[in-house]
Amino acid sequence: MPSHHCIRLSALFLILSLLFSAAAHAVRIEQSTWPLQENNGCSGENAAFCGLRIYQVMVESFIDGDPDHDYNDGYGTSHHKGDLRGIIQSLDYIKSLGMNAIWLTPVFDSDAGQPQARLCGNGSDLKLDATGYYTRDYFAIDPNFGTLDDARELVEEAHDRGLYVFFDGVFGHHKGNVAASPTGKLPVDSDDFDDYGGDPCGYPGRVVEFDDPRSVEFFKEVATWWIEEIGIDGWRLDQAYQVPLDAWREIRAAVEATSQARRDAGEAWGTLGYMVSEIFAGADDIQAQAFGPANNPALDSAFDFPLRWATVGVLAGEENPAQSKRPASTINESWAYGAHTSVYRPLALPNMMLGNHDFVRYGDLLQRADIAEPGDPEYWRRHKLAFMVQGAYTGPITRYYGEELGDEVPGYANQVTQDCANQGLCDDHVARTSAKVPGVSIDQNSLSQEQNDLIAAHKQIMRLRRMLPALSHGARQHLYSDAALYVDLKSWGDQRLVFAMNVSGQDQVLDLNQDLLLVCPECDNLVRPLRAIDVMNGDVFIANEGYIEVNIPALSGRYLLMNESALTRLDGTLNDAWFNADTAGQGYLFTVLPTWRLMFLSWFTFDGERPAPETPVMIGSADHRWLTALGEVQGNQALLDIEVTSGGVFDASDPKVKQAPGGVIRVEFHDCGNATLHYELDDPPLESSVPITRIADNVELCENQPDS
Repeated sequence: MPSHHCIRLSALFLILSLLFSAAAHAVRIEQSTWPLQENNGCSGENAAFCGLRIYQVMVESFIDGDPDHDYNDGYGTSHHKGDLRGIIQSLDYIKSLGMNAIWLTPVFDSDAGQPQARLCGNGSDLKLDATGYYTRDYFAIDPNFGTLDDARELVEEAHDRGLYVFFDGVFGHHKGNVAASPTGKLPVDSDDFDDYGGDPCGYPGRVVEFDDPRSVEFFKEVATWWIEEIGIDGWRLDQAYQVPLDAWREIRAAVEATSQARRDAGEAWGTLGYMVSEIFAGADDIQAQAFGPANNPALDSAFDFPLRWATVGVLAGEENPAQSKRPASTINESWAYGAHTSVYRPLALPNMMLGNHDFVRYGDLLQRADIAEPGDPEYWRRHKLAFMVQGAYTGPITRYYGEELGDEVPGYANQVTQDCANQGLCDDHVARTSAKVPGVSIDQNSLSQEQNDLIAAHKQIMRLRRMLPALSHGARQHLYSDAALYVDLKSWGDQRLVFAMNVSGQDQVLDLNQDLLLVCPECDNLVRPLRAIDVMNGDVFIANEGYIEVNIPALSGRYLLMNESALTRLDGTLNDAWFNADTAGQGYLFTVLPTWRLMFLSWFTFDGERPAPETPVMIGSADHRWLTALGEVQGNQALLDIEVTSGGVFDASDPKVKQAPGGVIRVEFHDCGNATLHYELDDPPLESSVPITRIADNVELCENQPDS
């Protein structure tokens, strides 16, 4: 029988072993051995594409806003009553999430319930008609979704909120017997059995023959007519592999010319001309069937299916549960992020999503991989991590409706193979659920605390992505990854930001060599030690002996913004009038509230005599005197949300003051007397940077403030 002394020693050894096993694992990063991904497309003529934060809506399953326009049938488990009016009613919610664009699945007339004009045989499928992906009239709105006036109203209302609108273009196939364009054009159908997967009698429509130039001319008219008629801002392109690259080049050129003509005419909207293709395949096929060669490019943007597969494989699981719980390093593999350097042509702009109408919802994938249920805290943490991966993605991103609140299909996780279509539970349509829009389809108070917290995190990530261009536009340098950790450095001009993610159940520690993080490591011009500020929660990490040590808690991520400025904090010594010397009547008044880590800004647009009412203005009205903005302080920067103020003239009570969200401002203070104000307005969509200097001579007080 062992002695009590031995038992006590064994217990001590057990306790020590548990303590050491729970201790954070330290990783020191001295240098990066991976290539820099410049992504020059985010700094060229298509730079605006990289700032897109798109919200995808499956029209027939989204919101029932008008009982007179319903399908009452469709794939998936929704009410099948979605319409354009429901989307209009949801625009404020979509905008509140931090999105700046919406993508609608096809809304063109499918001639619902009528037979498909197949190459051989016949048949009809109301469920398929409800998807919109087999169109009969490309120049009419499906009456089950609404009217042309509804579509026009939707676009106008979206634009008023600073939201771009993208339609879904199915240019490679249709229902057959297509209606002629307004100018009498028609596409030509293919008679090649190979184009129909060897089963032309079973194919629910006709494939387009693009060897005949009449087809290209027809779809050029489709693509430009909706821009000219109601001012849409671009297209999502379904099954883009069905359309040859030369045809895409012609269609793209027509879209760009139409968008440019609207810009030249002074239009603020219908000028973007964004086109994103769907190639549901790996990187090589996306490059070959969408992007095309560097010396003869076709389309600039395509959905990044490989990185989606890698991300959900790490954080949850793919639809095939065997591809789950992958190491964090998977995201950087050659077929995922690596393809951005080794496969895709320069200037290509992939678009990252987590899900869409053809995938299983992310929440259900977490359950299928036996990782977490909605009642588990891990379920919500893994959603937030997935949003952070998207938030740090260089290029446009897309959110499928419902992801922002952790939506899932109750009672569904494992794949259904028997009679799945009639149950609405096939993997390729189970995500087409009735939308949960607070204040529209559900009560605002019906969301759980976890859902509200996730929505708040989503809003914060989208807001940071908008304010910090290193996230959305920056060059990407992979620093480190293993089974648990993933670390990237994002850079844009002088802005440096580290995205660090820990997918394990144990805290991890990073020890970062500051030479990796400095704008100019060899310059030796640091006035104070380099600081890293977690812009998600305000944590500050200060370099010590050339290294920044950062703790990454279990199942969490950090956005670490580097601060090399002489200013390590913003306080009341900056409260003052500032101005831009190159403008007349443009002034800025800052008020810093250091206790609450807040800054208030008034931007005065004129001084002295009020301009005449007919004076041309870009925002507000001629009697509009100021913008105001309020937001948090992060190191030497302030991230502010704009409120546009109208009415409220100083000497009258009417018109009353009105305020509405108007965009964002980031103020970067270089020292106590100089700063740069970066702004992005919603409507009209304008962005620029303004160097500003202090008016009053109290810089000395600021410079004499102690460091903190």
